Amino acid sequence: MSKVQFVSKCLKWIFGVVIFLLPTVQIVFWMFAEHDFIREHDSGFLPYGVGLSELIMLGMQTRFYCLLISMIPTGLVMGIFVFLFQLFSQYAKGNIFDAINISLIKKIAYLLLARTLIGPLYEAFITGVWTLNNPAGERMSRISSQTLNLTGVITVLVILVVAWVMAHGHKLQQEQELTV
Repeated sequence: MSKVQFVSKCLKWIFGVVIFLLPTVQIVFWMFAEHDFIREHDSGFLPYGVGLSELIMLGMQTRFYCLLISMIPTGLVMGIFVFLFQLFSQYAKGNIFDAINISLIKKIAYLLLARTLIGPLYEAFITGVWTLNNPAGERMSRISSQTLNLTGVITVLVILVVAWVMAHGHKLQQEQELTV
């Protein structure tokens, strides 16, 4: 058990750091979005790997709106990491099959599902706002098949089944503890 607790403590702190890094990366990206290095590596910084490098962007106001749109999926991922932080805090304390853990796992799954489903909307909005100041005929809104993530939906379903099995196991454990 001590190995599980040690690894859980390490992961808990990694998740805690990531919670603060995610919005920082988005803010820095949008502050410097017009620099060549950022434009060449934009899909590594943006949610869903959306690339914008071939598009023209003007003004700090446009970048601010793009930041706000990017913070929607980033906020969902931050929520996932908050729940992971809480889950691994429970594991670090030795609380493995508690009801709170089942609830946290379900919350993680629902946030993953939300993040998966908003991918195409995010891509359409971010490309639309990015090109809003372009001349007529050069504005666009794009949706690609890469933002619709079937693997993500399947992963969510697997996580929900695991939570369901854990809930059943927790119920059996409680019944066994009450049996004399």
